[in-house]
This record gives sequence, structure tokens and C-alpha cells, in this order.
Amino acid sequence: LQAHGGRPDRKFFFYEKGKQRIKRLLRVDEASEENVYTVYKNHFHGTSCYPFAKCLSGAYLCHDYRNGKPAVSLWDPKEDTLYPVKSSFARFLHYLRY
Repeated sequence: LQAHGGRPDRKFFFYEKGKQRIKRLLRVDEASEENVYTVYKNHFHGTSCYPFAKCLSGAYLCHDYRNGKPAVSLWDPKEDTLYPVKSSFARFLHYLRY
């Protein structure tokens, strides 16, 4: 709640296709045009994936509930593909690099 649209200090992470950089966290309110609700409605509606951050490349990080437990996945809009990143949000936060 204190960091709507914030930019984390640790921005880099790796996934099966290489390295990505987090651009910003998505806002949880409707004060900005690109917030959690709008991104979910436009790209994830009807899925078990909930976006929480946008990457510099235009991809989105999301909480992925497809297997019951919330993992972190990267959705690449150019390929319309979800890539696994980490098995939990806590592991993802620990994994972020400068």
C-alpha cells in the first residue's frame, strides 16, 4: 500500500529465456491507467494469473494459481506465453538481483 507504482531496488531476475528487469510494480488502485485491475481485465481475465509488476520489455509478472499454490510467472505478450520464474513470491523476492 505504501509503494503503488514503486520501483524495487533489486530489479533483475532470470527465467528460462534469459534475464528480465522489473520496470515498476502495478498500482492496486485505479489512479493510474495501468493498474492491477486494468491489466488483469485486458490480458488475464478468466485465468488464474494476477499481475503485480511490469517488466522493461513489456512483459508482466504475475501470481500464478494454475497449480493451486501461488507461483510467480512471467507473461510475454509478444509470444502470449507464461514462463515459470519461481515457485513462490517469497522465493522470487529472495532471488531478485541488483
